[in-house]
Amino acid sequence: MSLQRNYRTAAAADAAFSIPTQMLLHGSLALSEQQYGAAFRALLRELGPGVCDSRSLLVLLLVVERAKGAASAWAPYIDMLPQQYDDPFWWSPDELALLQGSWLQQAVQRYTAR
Repeated sequence: MSLQRNYRTAAAADAAFSIPTQMLLHGSLALSEQQYGAAFRALLRELGPGVCDSRSLLVLLLVVERAKGAASAWAPYIDMLPQQYDDPFWWSPDELALLQGSWLQQAVQRYTAR
């Protein structure tokens, strides 16, 4: 018995799978959040996108959604997130010095220089 397989090379434009945008938790959702969206939009206007970026909005949205508890549509996802984590963007200069010469040090420097 011979098994034939037909393979083709995927083009760069070929999608391996598709996820509807409404199924993704991202910073832009904070701007349309029912209770706090207006405040998030005001914050973005006041601080500007250079300071209040998508990452900041996502963090704020996660705080709001976590506070909602089981009432949040995102509760099953949020419940799986770690309660704490270590992020080198908040490390002290002495801790950052331990990364000297690494790609992570370069990434932190690029991010914090913005």
